[in-house]
Amino acid sequence: MVHPPQPRTSSPALHPYITATVQKLLPDPATRILDLGCGSGALLERLLLMGYVNLVGVDISPPAFGGRIHYQQADLDDFQLDRPDASFDLVLAVEVIEHIENQGLFLRELARLLKPGGLALFTTPILHSAQAKILFALTDRLKQFDT
Repeated sequence: MVHPPQPRTSSPALHPYITATVQKLLPDPATRILDLGCGSGALLERLLLMGYVNLVGVDISPPAFGGRIHYQQADLDDFQLDRPDASFDLVLAVEVIEHIENQGLFLRELARLLKPGGLALFTTPILHSAQAKILFALTDRLKQFDT
């Protein structure tokens, strides 16, 4: 079941960029993917439509029903997931790490969940430079996603 579009909270180029990166680095549809701070599940739903089948989303308030996507409730500031070590090939944290109070605990649990040689992909908005702030204000694009 695909959820209706939710209000956008990040750059419109962000999810297409991430899904293209995932497809390039890990094209196997059986790739086990964990999305930490998944919000509405929009990124996982994009990955599902691309053929990925082993998808887990974690959020403090995840969607109630995910169909073929498994959602789990967890507070990422006190993050311990009831999953075995090395459960995932890829862990995503999209626009999340800057909100985490105890980043050391978060990263330790992420490392435990990631299989040896697995990948973690983080994004975070960087709006400190005047150029980045102006670009975002005028175009609603983040600097790292410009041409």
